[in-house]
Amino acid sequence: MEIDDSKFSDVMPTAILTAYPRTFSDIPYSQEIFDEIHRSYGAIEDELMVTRIAVELEARSKLIDRLLTEQGTSQVIELAAGFSSRGLLFARTAETQYVEIDLPEIAHRKKAILDNITTVPDNLHIIGGNALRRGDFDEATKYFDVAKRVTIINEGLLRYLDFDEKAEVARNIRAVLEEFGGVWISGDGATKQFRNSQNQRVPSVNTTLMNTTQRNNMGNAFESQAHFEQFFGELGFTVEFHDYTEVINELTSPGRLGLSEDEVRDKLLSYASAIVLRLK
Repeated sequence: MEIDDSKFSDVMPTAILTAYPRTFSDIPYSQEIFDEIHRSYGAIEDELMVTRIAVELEARSKLIDRLLTEQGTSQVIELAAGFSSRGLLFARTAETQYVEIDLPEIAHRKKAILDNITTVPDNLHIIGGNALRRGDFDEATKYFDVAKRVTIINEGLLRYLDFDEKAEVARNIRAVLEEFGGVWISGDGATKQFRNSQNQRVPSVNTTLMNTTQRNNMGNAFESQAHFEQFFGELGFTVEFHDYTEVINELTSPGRLGLSEDEVRDKLLSYASAIVLRLK
């Protein structure tokens, strides 16, 4: 499959959109990273500074952290990591080979940002690439021991891809898991029901995403959990769902934003889930 990275350049601002709300959480380095983004990019458009999705993003991040830790694997690939600090933190606290694959411009800026705020461990590798390109996974796995399992993770990648592109990413991931063993953890387990709920709670978010990325976020959404199971089942995976509310007691952004637990549980996190995919 011939991949033109420039086709995805409009998706890059979403890395900023997700970086700002994380500053309302206690995720380490979130403020320092955003300050460096601001210095690097200059003025940031107001529509990319959406506070109200902080709860969703904090829950997504911490749920993926928990699911990743539960796997106990020391070899990790994170797709479209953006300006998340997860790779930095996991590479520091464990004997982990951690590889991030992101679009080349984001990868370049990420390296510079981390170098400006801290010492980057040698076992964190940030490479320019594309999850749709099989060869970029080969570049990532050069750092791995074939005798050890791999965990592949992503937070918000799939929502920007059409179904043919989702399938291509899944096939690339399946090839890696067939070679190494392991699992795929995705924060993109939300259905159209969540997108509709999000439109009511934070109406500017999906409009901004569609205008910025020029991608049909609603049209690219799964209809239901059954749709997830059917789609990925046909690609050779089983699907396990985890609600974002599993980590509700770990969240700090609701307190900083003056939100009640009922509002967080019943409105901001309702219908949101991550998925764990395993080879059949």
